[in-house]
Amino acid sequence: MIREDFHNLKYEDNINAEVSDSLGKRPYSFFNCCNDELIATVKNIASIISSNFENIVIVGSGGSINSGITYNSISNKYITFFDNIDPDQTLSKINTITYPQNTCVIFISKSGKSEEVLVLYRLITEHYSKHSIATNNNFFVITQEDQNPLFNLAVDNKHTMFTHESDIGGRFSYLSIVGLLVAEISGLDINKIREGAEDAIKRYLKTPFAKNAYCKQLALNMLNKELHANIFMVYNDKLLPFQIWQQQLWAESLGKDNLGSIPVSFSGTRDQHSQLQLYLANPSGKAFSVITCNKFNNKDKNLSEIFNTHAKNVINNLASTGQLLRTLELPELNEYYLGKLMTNMILETLITAEYMQINPFGQGKVEAIKFERLATIQENFT
Repeated sequence: MIREDFHNLKYEDNINAEVSDSLGKRPYSFFNCCNDELIATVKNIASIISSNFENIVIVGSGGSINSGITYNSISNKYITFFDNIDPDQTLSKINTITYPQNTCVIFISKSGKSEEVLVLYRLITEHYSKHSIATNNNFFVITQEDQNPLFNLAVDNKHTMFTHESDIGGRFSYLSIVGLLVAEISGLDINKIREGAEDAIKRYLKTPFAKNAYCKQLALNMLNKELHANIFMVYNDKLLPFQIWQQQLWAESLGKDNLGSIPVSFSGTRDQHSQLQLYLANPSGKAFSVITCNKFNNKDKNLSEIFNTHAKNVINNLASTGQLLRTLELPELNEYYLGKLMTNMILETLITAEYMQINPFGQGKVEAIKFERLATIQENFT
C-alpha cells in the first residue's frame, strides 16, 4: 500500500466531488481501455518485435511518449527515445543507430500531425536509406486512422500500424497501447500496472474524503490566486521521468482560464542544495508533494537510511512552514506501485479540476500553435 499523508489541510470537505460518484460507473475511457483484450494484443505485438529486433527506438512528443519513458525507467531494458528535435542531439542520436536492419522504430502520434514526429520520421528514413535498408518491416506506427499525415505515410510505405484510441488524450494514455507497449517491450509485467491502477481507484472510492479535501484546498487556492507553484519532490532518481509525465498532466489539464499553478520538479537530495532554501524561506504560494521509496535495489542499507533520513528531515521542515504538504511513501518502486502512483495523480487532477469547475481535457492554446503550423505540415508531409 502507498501511504499518503496530508499536512496543514485548512478546509474540511463536507461533500464528495462528483468524480468519486461517477468513477464508480467507470466513465473514463483511459481507465477502461486496459482490458484483457488490450493486454493480450500488447503482449503479442511486443513478442513479435522482441523476437525480430535487437534494438528498439521510440519516437514521440509529449503525452505520446512520456508514459513509456516513465515505465522504461524502472526496467533494465535499454530503449532509445526521441522526444525532442534539438538539432545536435537529434542527429547525433540517429547516428548511433549503427545496425538499422536489426532496429525497430515505433512512431507514436495521436493526431498524426505532430511536426516533430514527422520530421524525425523523415530523418530516420533517410538514415535507413543510407544503409540501403527498407523501412516497411522495421517501422511501426501508432496513430488515429483518419487520413492524417503519419497515417498516410504508414499506408504508403506499408508499415505495420496500430490504432491510437481517438477518445484518449496523450497525457492520459498510460494504460493504452501507447504506454503499455513500451512497458511490455521493457520487460515489465503490465498486468501488475493494471492491478495497481485498479487498486488506486478502489481505494479512492472507498475513502474519498481526505483526497477530496486535499484537492479542494488546491482548487480553492488556485481560484483565489494563492497557489502559484506545485512542487513535486521525488527521492528516487528512477522517478525523474515520472515527474515530466506529471508536469504535463498538471499543467495542460489545469492551466486554463487564467488559472492553474506551475508544476516544479525537485530531485532529492540533489535539489536540497539548489531549491530548498527558497521553499523554506519563502513557502507562501506553494504546495508540496514529497514522494519517497522505502526499498532500493542495493545491499547498502546504510546509504538507503541516510538518503531517506534526508527526505524525512525535509518533510518535517516543510510541514513546519504551515503550507499544504502531501507525502507519498512507496514500499518499493515496481510496476504495481508505479501504476498506482500514476493513477493517483490522474485522480487528483480530475478532482481538482472539478472543484475549479474547468474541463481537464484538451489544451486549446497549444492546439492553436499547432494549427499555425498545419499548412506547413500538410505541404511537407502529404
